[in-house]
Amino acid sequence: MLDLIARPFRQRLAAFVAVRPVRVDLPHGLVSFSFDDVAASAARQGASILDRFGMSATFYVSGAREGTQCDGRAQHTAADIAALLATGHEIGCHTWAHAETPRLDDAARAADHARNGEWLRERTGNAADSFAWPYGRIGPAAKRFYGERFASCRGVQPGLNVGRIDLAHLRAVGIERRNFDAARIGRWIEAARRRRGWLILFGHEVETDPSPWGCTPEALTEVATLVRDSGLEVVTVREGVKRVKARRWWPTTPGDTLVRAAPPHTGISA
Repeated sequence: MLDLIARPFRQRLAAFVAVRPVRVDLPHGLVSFSFDDVAASAARQGASILDRFGMSATFYVSGAREGTQCDGRAQHTAADIAALLATGHEIGCHTWAHAETPRLDDAARAADHARNGEWLRERTGNAADSFAWPYGRIGPAAKRFYGERFASCRGVQPGLNVGRIDLAHLRAVGIERRNFDAARIGRWIEAARRRRGWLILFGHEVETDPSPWGCTPEALTEVATLVRDSGLEVVTVREGVKRVKARRWWPTTPGDTLVRAAPPHTGISA
C-alpha cells in the first residue's frame, strides 16, 4: 500500500531531475520504432513489416522471457534475436526479469543487470546500448543506476524529443490498440518534421487480436506508411542517440551534478 502511494511521487521526482541532459539540435526530424519485451509476433510480423519499408527498429528484450509464454502469447526465441540482428535491427535491454526497477535495491538491480548483460552478450556478442523502462516506471535511484550504464533509457511518457531532453528518460508515443489513432500519430510525425525533433514510437506484440498494449499488423503498416510519406529519416534508438550527442548541449558524465529536466514537448494538439 505504501509503495502504491509513493509511486506517483517517485515517478514525478525522477522525471523532474535530469541525469543525462542534452539539447536536440538536428538538421531534420528523426523517427525510431521500438518494441518492448519482446513478443515473438513483434520479432517476426513486426520486423517483417518494417523490413518491407526498409526501416530498422530497436527491440528491447527481457532475456528471461526467451522461449516462454507471457499472458498466453509466445515470446522471442534465440533464432528471433539472430534474425533481427541479421536484418539490421537493434537489440536493447528491458531488464532480465521485466522488473519494476524502482522497487529493487541497488544489489538487486546490479544482479538483474549482470544477468541480462551476460545473456545479451551470448545472443548478440555485445552489451546493449539502449534500455527501456519496464512498465514505464522510473525512480531517482533507478534512473541514476541505468542512466550510468546505457547510452539512453526510453520511457512511455508521451512527447517529442526536442529542445532540452534527458537521455535517461526519452519520451515516446505508443502504437497501442487501447488508444490507437492514426491521425493523432500523423500529427506527432508532422511535429517531428516541423520542429526537427526525434519521435520514438513503441509497441509490444503485433497480432491480429493483440492485447491493449499491442497493435495489429494493419495498424503498424499504416504508421510505417505515414512515416515513409513524411520523408523523415528512420533510425534505431542507438543511432538517434549518436545524432543527438553529436550536437550535445554540454558534456555530461555520470558524476556530473544533476539538473532540472525540461517539461515534455508535445508539439501537437490532442
